[in-house]
Amino acid sequence: MIRVAINGFGRIGQMIFRLMLTRDEFPDMELVAINDLAAVRDLARRMQRDSVYGSLGLDAQAILGTGIRMCAEKDPAALPWRELNVDLVFDATGRFTTQADLGKHIDAGAKKVMLTAPTKDPNIPMVVRCVNDELVKGAPIVSNASCTTNCVAPVCYILHKAYGIKWGHLVTVHAVTNSQMLFDGFGAKDPRGARGCMDSIIPASTGAAKAVGVVIPDLKGRIDGFAARVPVKTGSYAFLDLDLRAQVKDVADVNAMIRRGIDLYQMFDMVEYTEDDQFVSHDVSGMTFGSVVSGDLTKVAKDGENVKIHCWYDNEMGYTYQMLQVAKKMFE
Repeated sequence: MIRVAINGFGRIGQMIFRLMLTRDEFPDMELVAINDLAAVRDLARRMQRDSVYGSLGLDAQAILGTGIRMCAEKDPAALPWRELNVDLVFDATGRFTTQADLGKHIDAGAKKVMLTAPTKDPNIPMVVRCVNDELVKGAPIVSNASCTTNCVAPVCYILHKAYGIKWGHLVTVHAVTNSQMLFDGFGAKDPRGARGCMDSIIPASTGAAKAVGVVIPDLKGRIDGFAARVPVKTGSYAFLDLDLRAQVKDVADVNAMIRRGIDLYQMFDMVEYTEDDQFVSHDVSGMTFGSVVSGDLTKVAKDGENVKIHCWYDNEMGYTYQMLQVAKKMFE
């Protein structure tokens, strides 16, 4: 049994809780502790009813009150991980992204740490399931990259293995997050980021394009991109414009290769393929795939040397489910 603690009970921390308690895929994981500065009553309320995913279907207050140690420590080094014999900490605070900071969980007694965000620290392996998750073996601290990287990296991996990618451009149309402002305000990193998020499309930067080159080293420096934040609560979309080394015949050839790659690289519950011509972002909400490819939107240009791929992803539920699967592999 893998004894799990969650540090930070925001959206991703809550998704870890929800999936571990409501899905059958994680019987070898036991949640033993949660650390967050908010009151336990408030944490239970956030879990009981969710504006995106609905009712938990369980008594969150009772669950948090029995068998799960509730902590409210600012410093990870002060957490009781040794006392609780914690095997794995999911750090979902968004504050600690370096080996020095995350290593405090190890100092406190945890055996391993999963960062639920990308990192710029070269000492921490950044992994995406089915792409480079072999790097988790023996690593005490691992980053699960970002939700967008989890969406596009498997698709890039399939196409790069099949045709070779010379260059690519990524556009992600991303649901809003708690880091944005409901109304116009101050203090954002860029002027557009200070605008109200619920009635505008807001261009933003994304680290996902660069991160593809981290998890697929052959593509380092070959993918760029940007994001647009849009007023939906969850359900995001990624558009890949890729120049290839080898020519493809037509759309059917590309789509067949994606389906073949899903089988070949055992991405069965990581990448989904659909030709549903009604599929929109609302439909991906609640899905646990890291990426859903809309094959009916695939395009081929430049005499077969350019392809355009459209993917969807639940940036909360899908990302967290894939991360839990990677976490299991850390203990195989």
